Amino acid sequence: MPELHSLRAGYISVDSLPSNAFPLLRDLVLHHVDDVDCIIRNSYRSLTSLMLAFISLQYTSETLEFPSLRFLSLHEVKNVKHRMNVPALTTYHESGAVKEESFSTPLPVLIEYGFYGDQLSAPPSVTNLHQHYPNISRLSLRTREDGAMLFCRSLCDQPTALPMLRLLAAQNVSHYVEYYREDKHSMKNSVFKRNMASSVKIELCFAGKTRVPLYFACVSVYVNEGRSGLISTLRRINPSEDLSFVLGLLIPWIKVSTYIVSLASNSFSCMSICY
Repeated sequence: MPELHSLRAGYISVDSLPSNAFPLLRDLVLHHVDDVDCIIRNSYRSLTSLMLAFISLQYTSETLEFPSLRFLSLHEVKNVKHRMNVPALTTYHESGAVKEESFSTPLPVLIEYGFYGDQLSAPPSVTNLHQHYPNISRLSLRTREDGAMLFCRSLCDQPTALPMLRLLAAQNVSHYVEYYREDKHSMKNSVFKRNMASSVKIELCFAGKTRVPLYFACVSVYVNEGRSGLISTLRRINPSEDLSFVLGLLIPWIKVSTYIVSLASNSFSCMSICY
């Protein structure tokens, strides 16, 4: 398959084939796949996107070089993160015990980070994130209420940490359960205090309630539905969206204000204002 550049596979077993049986891949997604070392090893240097979930790799201390990798998602994958050299990585999502490991070096080019935690997983430490990914601008959390509130309080208590952070998206672990109103108020209050103490303002949003979706793609969804599921989840915010959002808030106020002024200036005429 010399022309194959993208491979998505789930719930299968790959026999111990020689690495040259696979072409150089750019996108690789593996979910519950056994014996994958040969696939990954052959595409170290060509991969630009890698998503692994419930994968067991052979235990070794060998450093894994990924010079072109820009997107990485690790879910319940051990003995790999601390061995990876990913100098070009800009987007990284993780879950489970993976967060307890660290990359071999800090990643100053990383701008997007996502964390998914179960009911027992604590959220990532703000201090650790600042140490390893100091220039994050977009961050998503899927964690329980107390974990999300703890993270927001840590941001408030450390106003100099993560100085480039502009967007914080939060959602409960379950897609069908929202945070309580009181918990959201606590999180908003912490972020407000952080914004007052910092020159860079953070926008806090919750799934389904604002224009900003969560930046976290599930590996199983990507395997089953393809790239469209990933793109919709990882939709970027561009300047035109920001402008339209601001105008959406301002135009109704402008309409009302202009109409009131027109009535006050000419009580005998009626002015119709159209936008």
